[in-house]
Amino acid sequence: MPSEPRARRGCCFKGCLTLLIIGLLLGGALGYGIWSVTKGALSEYTSVKPIALKVEQPTDAQFDAAAFKFNDLSNALTLGEEKTFEFTAGDLNALVARHPGYFFPSLKNKIRFDFNDSLLGTELCLPLGGLMPPTAPPGWIEWLGTGPREWLYQKVRGFVESHTADRWFNGRLRTFFELANGEFTLSPRSADVNGRSINEDEFKKATSTGFGDWNRFVNESLVKQVMLGGKDPRDVFSGVTFARISGDRLMITTKKRVR
Repeated sequence: MPSEPRARRGCCFKGCLTLLIIGLLLGGALGYGIWSVTKGALSEYTSVKPIALKVEQPTDAQFDAAAFKFNDLSNALTLGEEKTFEFTAGDLNALVARHPGYFFPSLKNKIRFDFNDSLLGTELCLPLGGLMPPTAPPGWIEWLGTGPREWLYQKVRGFVESHTADRWFNGRLRTFFELANGEFTLSPRSADVNGRSINEDEFKKATSTGFGDWNRFVNESLVKQVMLGGKDPRDVFSGVTFARISGDRLMITTKKRVR
């Protein structure tokens, strides 16, 4: 029987990968959704129904290899050992396909990973509705003052979600990803959607218009507030020195705990 990844206390691979996925999907799709609305191109760049991704089911041997790495990383984090681990896109696909509950059950058959050129590639079938944070993110027109700023944000949020509630992102996304010293860096580079392409400059324009400092939004709003319930990512990810895509591998280095 294939072994199953074991849950551990602290920042285990489950938590790191979950935030990686959520940061990527929420961040990329949210900026993409707002860009589509403001460009008046919703019907061209989104769809009213999802597509069926062709996701290969892993063999027992493929899943066992991925689960072994998962458990080894979890042990290193629990014991405070300094080690470096390599995960292929196939490893992540095997874990999501076999044990979606370790990430998000709704992601099964809706995401496929591909690592190339040190970029995180994903093929996605993702609903766009309900992605905007409930309150205004840090850095968003702070000069306006707390009350007026929040009022305006809720108007914008209502407008965007009324246009994206029944729309889907069906396409491919490539982004730079890094976690270092408890801080995430996510930088979308390109997307192919409904036979159309979105380049890095268009992503930058969409995210800077909607959120000001994009990575501040990712870390303080998406990661800290939405995913961690206000906990400091530097504490939650204190056992990880860095995680990044290098070539065609996800590299994760754990930190030696000071006794």
